[in-house]
Amino acid sequence: MHPKLILLVPILFIAAGLVPWFALGALRRTWKKDCQSPTKFDLCGGALATILIRRNEIRGIGVVERGKLFFDHYDPFAGDVNLSEPVYRGKSPAALAHAAIYAGQVILHAGNDKRFRRLVLWNRITRLIANVLPVIFLILLFTPGGFRLMPIFTGALVLLLAAQLLTLPAFSAAGQKSRAVISEYDLFSPVEFRAFSASLKSVNYRHLAAPVLECFWLRFLF
Repeated sequence: MHPKLILLVPILFIAAGLVPWFALGALRRTWKKDCQSPTKFDLCGGALATILIRRNEIRGIGVVERGKLFFDHYDPFAGDVNLSEPVYRGKSPAALAHAAIYAGQVILHAGNDKRFRRLVLWNRITRLIANVLPVIFLILLFTPGGFRLMPIFTGALVLLLAAQLLTLPAFSAAGQKSRAVISEYDLFSPVEFRAFSASLKSVNYRHLAAPVLECFWLRFLF
C-alpha cells in the first residue's frame, strides 16, 4: 500500500469520528439561539401540534411526550407524533417550529402526499445506514486489512448525506403546511409569526445534520 494512503486512512478515521460531534455541537448552538429569542408564545409545542392536527380534521393521531431532543418524529404506524420534553413543553420559537414540522407531516400523510411516502422510505434507509456506519468504522479501525472497506464506508456516508438532501423538500413542505394553517387561523400575532417562520428555517438545517447523530449511536448520550 502506498505510504501516503497509509497516512490518509487514520486521518479519515479521525475525521469520520469527529463529524458527528461537530454536528451535535452545531445543532445545540442553533437550538439554544432559537430558544433565546425574546418572542415567547402562550402555546407550548404539544398544544400547537394538537391544534394543527385537529384544525385539519384529522382524528386518531395523538401527540405524546416521548424521546430525546433532535429525535422528535411522527410515527405513521403507531399513529403518534413523538415530541421530546423541550419541544412538547417549550414555548420558544424553536420548540413550536419543531412541533409544527411533525404536525405538518401528519397533514401530508392524511392528504396522501407522495412526498411523505418518500420521506418515510428515505428515513428508514438513512437510519439503517447510520447504524451500519459505526460497525464498518470499527472493522476499519481494528481489523488487519480493514482499510479495503474504506470505499464502502465513504460511499455509505455520501449516500446518508444525499438522502437527507432528497428528503429536505418533503421536510420543508411539512413545515409550510403548518405555517399555512397558522396563518389561516391567525394563531400567532405578526411578531410571533415572524419569529416562528425564522425558526422553521433553522429546523430544516437541523434536519440535514440529524442522521449524523445516529452514527456512533450519539442518541444514547443525550
